[in-house]
Amino acid sequence: LGGGSYNLVNEAKSDGTPFDVDYSGLEMEYIGRPMDLIHYSVYLLIGGGDIRERKDDNPLNSVLDADGIFVIAPEANLLVNVTERFLWEPGWDIAGSMAWKSWD
Repeated sequence: LGGGSYNLVNEAKSDGTPFDVDYSGLEMEYIGRPMDLIHYSVYLLIGGGDIRERKDDNPLNSVLDADGIFVIAPEANLLVNVTERFLWEPGWDIAGSMAWKSWD
């Protein structure tokens, strides 16, 4: 159980217009059979944030429009215990995200 905050690092554009996305929320994870060599975890982030449309590529310029979003990001992971204190997640995540924008 914890919290997290995320944002876009790479440039993103929609129809040629640059935008930023920031969101944060409550993170929950269950790790099943953690002492086994190969085991799993199930993760969920529930939170909110905003999408900001900018007038050009300079992130310091004024924002043209901004909207709030609600985010749900579930994830299922396969994990491997390499040693007693070293855990490897080989990158076989099954992840997906959903975001809802308010359409006024």
